[in-house]
Amino acid sequence: PDNVKRWSMNILLDRIDRMLERKGGIGLIIYDYEGKKDELYRKLLRELRLHGSIQWYSGGSRRISRIIDTILFTPSETSYGLQLADLMAYIVRAHYETPTKIGNLFKCAEKIFDKDTQGRYLD
Repeated sequence: PDNVKRWSMNILLDRIDRMLERKGGIGLIIYDYEGKKDELYRKLLRELRLHGSIQWYSGGSRRISRIIDTILFTPSETSYGLQLADLMAYIVRAHYETPTKIGNLFKCAEKIFDKDTQGRYLD
């Protein structure tokens, strides 16, 4: 449902923005093309810049400031970066659903995850 996608996109954009803030960087979101839903995601990003995101862990809000421009949409077959993101998503999903299916791939992929100095995942 659209409200579930909106909520999950809110959490995703907030997490990306906080990671960019920690690293002192800025970022651009390139997303797999979804047709008519594209404008809904662009509108959500504008709202998060103006009014802030609802932080799922604290209930507070925080304005998105590190994601530049807008969300760019393209079919994944036209972008190596999106194909790599699809591969990473597959590895993570398989790790939790059927870990024996992917062997050591998760351990390789996990090395690039956003973690603190003790190896704990960051919000």
